[in-house]
Formats: sequence, C-alpha cells, structure tokens
Amino acid sequence: MAKYYFHDKDYRKTIYDVITNWKQNCLLNDGSLIWEGEAIWTQDNIRRFDTIFVNSPDDSSDTFDGKLEKQLDGEVESVYKFVIELMYIYYIFPSNSSNTFETKIGKLEKIAHWGGIQLNRENKVFNALDGGLGSPGSGYNSHRYHEISFLNSIVKQLKDQPIEERENILNQPWELKQFVDDIRQTFGKKLQTQHIILHLLQPAYFERIVSWGHKQKVKNTFGYIVQDSNSHDMDYQLLQIREKLEEQYGKDIDFYDHNDIRKRV
Repeated sequence: MAKYYFHDKDYRKTIYDVITNWKQNCLLNDGSLIWEGEAIWTQDNIRRFDTIFVNSPDDSSDTFDGKLEKQLDGEVESVYKFVIELMYIYYIFPSNSSNTFETKIGKLEKIAHWGGIQLNRENKVFNALDGGLGSPGSGYNSHRYHEISFLNSIVKQLKDQPIEERENILNQPWELKQFVDDIRQTFGKKLQTQHIILHLLQPAYFERIVSWGHKQKVKNTFGYIVQDSNSHDMDYQLLQIREKLEEQYGKDIDFYDHNDIRKRV
C-alpha cells in the first residue's frame, strides 16, 4: 500500500479521510466539502468554471490571483464556493515550504472575500491543509492555470458519466488511470496533477511520487524485479516493484523516506 503514513500516521490519515468524503459526497454526488448540505459540485458550477477559466485563458501580465478575480467577477455564490473547494483539492497534496497552511488557507480566504463569503477557519476540514503528502516542485505553482484546468477537466468529464460508470472509474484503479491519462494527453503536457489525483483517489495502487522523472528513476533502479515484462505502464511497474520491496523491507515502505531505498535511487 502506497498510503503515506510514515512517521505521522494520524495526521496524514486526515487527508485521506477528506478525499474519501470528496469522492463519495462530491464526485459521486453533488455535495460539498466545506458547506454541509449544499450542492456545490454540480455540473452547472463545473461547466461554468470551465467556461470562464479553462476556455478563457488570461494572457495578460497580471498575477494568477488577479486574473482569477477578474474571471470570477459577477459569478453567483455557488460558483465561488465551487472554486474555493476545487482550489482546496489543488492545495491538499503539496507539503513544500511555499505551500504552508497560512498560504493555502489565505488563498481560499481571498477567493471567499471576492465573493462576499465568510470562511470559517475552525471548520475541521481545513486541518487537512496543515501539511501535505509531498512536494510537487515549483512547476506545480508556475503552471497553475494548466494544472487547475486539468483538474477541472477531470471532474467535468467524470461528472458527465452516468453514476454507474463514475463508480466504475473511481473504484477501478486502472480504469481511473486510463481515464485521467486520456484527458491529460489532450493538454499535451506532463502535468503533475495526474499523479496527485491517482494517488489521492487510489493510494493503494499509485505512489505519492508526482515527478515524472522520479518515477522513471525508480523504474530504472528496480526495474529488474518487475515480473510482468509485458506491461509498459509505469505505474503498474512501480506497483510490482513496491510489492517485491515490501517482501524484503516490510509493509508501508516509502520511496522517499526509506533510507536504503532512497540511497539506491
């Protein structure tokens, strides 16, 4: 299992618990992470954000926040709330120094302020932002427009599916991988959101490694122990590598935190 409980199991469990709620309450239904009882992850809100953000890129020299504020100007409250929750998902994984709790919650509060919405920091859901699961690197922030557009596109195309198909995609790891990768290829970029979403939704199968290069290094180092030589899927190969290394080192290994494994990579 690739869930990252190393050293501090209770803290990171909070993140995975939130994602389980997101999957059930927001992706399979239309609910909310923050505003209990409200319908926020609706097709109307998702498509509206697709129109004003994904399909209307701002090529000006303004900051990302300045562009987003203009793109959201005049939208209804539910669209603002959807964007707050979408950005919450965007921020839940990073743990690097530029993504502290204050930075993350501050960004969400800024969007809430634009929409005249009160955001209660005491809401327990925000506890999951106090840390993270890994460091995506500077590119995750510098390419925010593409990463967030990709995230919204995943949600949009998922919500376009009948509920039975959504359940199949979300509950079958390799169906999920194919679904996400097909969308990512339409962007023509190696976006890190692909690895983040796969790990968050199926942490038993996909590593918390969000660098394409780092995954390749693990494969190059330990590829000799891959049993199914017919599979060219890197994530499937990493899963096989994990299973073989767990026979040697025990369960719950981590490619970044296990000293012996990290030295070899």
